[in-house]
Amino acid sequence: MVWFAAGKRRIGLNTIGKVAVNGIDFFVDTYGRLEKEVQDCMTQHCAGRCSRCAQRCCRPHFCREALESPFLIQVRIRFAPEVPWYEDRGWLGAEGCRLSAGRPPVCYEFLCDPLIAGLGTSRQRKTLGRLAMLLTTAGKSARGRRHLVELSDLDRLNHERLARQLAQARAELGDLRQMLSDD
Repeated sequence: MVWFAAGKRRIGLNTIGKVAVNGIDFFVDTYGRLEKEVQDCMTQHCAGRCSRCAQRCCRPHFCREALESPFLIQVRIRFAPEVPWYEDRGWLGAEGCRLSAGRPPVCYEFLCDPLIAGLGTSRQRKTLGRLAMLLTTAGKSARGRRHLVELSDLDRLNHERLARQLAQARAELGDLRQMLSDD
């Protein structure tokens, strides 16, 4: 068992010579749970503004990565299996995106100017910006310089790096939640 420290938490990952399906399942589950928590936090701090906005930032072509990434497909199957896709609007509904997991990281990264301007303090803007980048940071360099969602061959992940980054992202999420609730 290899242990990774992440803040005050430690996670264990079985080391295996060749990536087994249960290794991929570990990452799908860990990333999917992290994504749902990031989305809940983003929704709590952004949905009120976004749902009232007359100009929708989302476009169906942004969703393509969710349809093409083997990793995001697995996350979506596990965490959001019943959400239908529409060619003309993707997963966009009247209240925003209906896809609860398996979204491309860019969906979280993008914070429009009116949303940023509506935040009260520079600390809130900085904290929300860090939250928006959390999934990007968690999945970066999963193999070489490629992000986890860009990989077509999931059998050759850098397990140690990815497990460490996911653990660090989980720890940071707790810190970011606390900072956002303090404001």
